[in-house]
Amino acid sequence: MTWLQELLDNTLFQAFLAIIAIVGFAYGFIFQRINKEKKEFSFCLKSNHLIRGKRSKFEKLSITYDGQQIEDLCVSKFTVWNSGNRTLNRTDMVESKELTISVADECKILDVELIACSEETNNFSVKIENEKTVKVLFEYADKKEGVVIQII
Repeated sequence: MTWLQELLDNTLFQAFLAIIAIVGFAYGFIFQRINKEKKEFSFCLKSNHLIRGKRSKFEKLSITYDGQQIEDLCVSKFTVWNSGNRTLNRTDMVESKELTISVADECKILDVELIACSEETNNFSVKIENEKTVKVLFEYADKKEGVVIQII
């Protein structure tokens, strides 16, 4: 037997090779997951109900917003940012899956405003599509860049 054959027959050496193979596989798997190209938006929502069905308790009280009678009023702030690890461009968005914010059937959007932006050159803007939907437009968003949108 040669020294190589003796080494390969050694149980301790076989265990060492198995450990190296397992560690190598785990390292490759983890490294691939970490470095995988990811383009995605994430969001966080915080809502404050300013008026919730209180008008009916006071007969003489009238609450309006831009001439519309209000029974309930909620101000919501959406923080939207690129949570991926690659730049998101406007052209990355499919037209049918554009970045939109929609409200429940019983709600109606009265106003929308962009109140903060991490980078002005992103050209984020908001547009009311209809009384249920707001469209969020942008040129690009680098990693961790985004906006805060207020919806009434």
